[in-house]
Amino acid sequence: MRRWTYSYMTSDGLRHEGEMSAPSKDDVYSELRKRGIRAIKVQERIQPVVKRGFGGLRKRDWTVIAVLAALMAAAVALFARGPRSRADAVPPSAAPTPRHSSAIESNIVELKLGDRPAKAKARRQIVVSDDDLASFFPRPAERFLARFASPGRPVADISPDELRDAEEDFYDSLESDIIIREGDSRMISELKGIVAGIKDEARMLQSSGRSFSEIVQWLRDRQRMEADYRAHIIERFAHDEAEANRQLRTLGLAETGE
Repeated sequence: MRRWTYSYMTSDGLRHEGEMSAPSKDDVYSELRKRGIRAIKVQERIQPVVKRGFGGLRKRDWTVIAVLAALMAAAVALFARGPRSRADAVPPSAAPTPRHSSAIESNIVELKLGDRPAKAKARRQIVVSDDDLASFFPRPAERFLARFASPGRPVADISPDELRDAEEDFYDSLESDIIIREGDSRMISELKGIVAGIKDEARMLQSSGRSFSEIVQWLRDRQRMEADYRAHIIERFAHDEAEANRQLRTLGLAETGE
């Protein structure tokens, strides 16, 4: 699912802007027409990757990013990354005041024979229980991000305590790898890779100046827009379930009946 920005004029002469997730620009125009909106401009929006931020990246920029990402992934796989100072990672004014937790005492992760850092994977439909999250993700922030692993799937209510714990662990969590253990099942290994990818997205958002609450809202908004688009596809192909499911699979959304 790609992210798009669009602008339009209202009858009072004011210019408005919005964002939408859709596979292509034509889909954005089509959806806006259904809402009675005549867009002036539609362009793909890529989340900023540097502190000053970008309005969007072109295709050739993605090529450079892909090469750099591959090099970084290879470096992580070959070398153990040393601990970094929290002060180097987050401006003091942006980081919440941590409270002591016996569950998280260091960014250093003990690697055993057969263990390896998780490589970022694309989000897909994967469902695990809260018990599994607690067993395989010791960090509160990673358990929280795992709730957003499946595109468009409703996220269960999050308690204030869980949200607070996730925020207090958030910045430290961004500086640590997720480790796939030798005994992890294929499903858990896949989920750890997905959460590693979400952490990459969170790092880009954080580096552009967004706070924890803004990142949480971004994640919630993405789930909602994906759910809305899933409902649109199901409605559009109400008499052709096979085609509806084909498009849903292509976009990584839950098929009808799931």
